[in-house]
Amino acid sequence: MDNKKKNEIFHQVLNDLEKGDIPHLLDNLTPDINWHEPSTSIAIAEVRSTGRLKGKEQVKNFLQRLERVFTVDHFTINEDKTIMQDDKAAFFGRADYHSPTTGQKGSHEWAVECTFKNNKINDWHVYRDAVPERRMRK
Repeated sequence: MDNKKKNEIFHQVLNDLEKGDIPHLLDNLTPDINWHEPSTSIAIAEVRSTGRLKGKEQVKNFLQRLERVFTVDHFTINEDKTIMQDDKAAFFGRADYHSPTTGQKGSHEWAVECTFKNNKINDWHVYRDAVPERRMRK
């Protein structure tokens, strides 16, 4: 897969996260997706997981719980820092969000490492500080 296609797929997944369009997001993942989240994430705690999700159903359940914790207002991608090699890519950026229950606003820097297979994301590993999202629950 060429780098342009990897970039398009990643951008589409972020757009789907912003819109809350989980079904469309899942269309860009392989059925056996490996999705890794920080184990300190509030949403991970709610689905009683270690942060390692396997398959679209687990990812869907996690994303539905995540929407209860915070709603993404906007993702910013630092295009200058994107790294692509073979079937992998690393993206860096910032997320701005708010709590649907408290109205509190927050933001954090993030990095996502993806592996692509058959024009879909097969592995998603996100790195972020989960402390800001935990503060929003108080």
